[in-house]
Amino acid sequence: MPRRRKNQREKIQSFLERGGKLTSMQAFKKFNATRLSGVIFELKKRYKMDIKTNMIVNKNTGKMYAQYYLA
Repeated sequence: MPRRRKNQREKIQSFLERGGKLTSMQAFKKFNATRLSGVIFELKKRYKMDIKTNMIVNKNTGKMYAQYYLA
């Protein structure tokens, strides 16, 4: 019986559980995930994961973006 491929949520969950930190741009490049905030919301609410958010300021543009990681 063939093994089932992991979906985006499972890939992101596994990445975070291995100690990874993830931004939206990284999630798009690694997992082709365009709605990382939605996946993070689901992991927090449905799977009770203790995911923290670190807001980072881009030094060149001054814009902020979120980086997610497990506490």
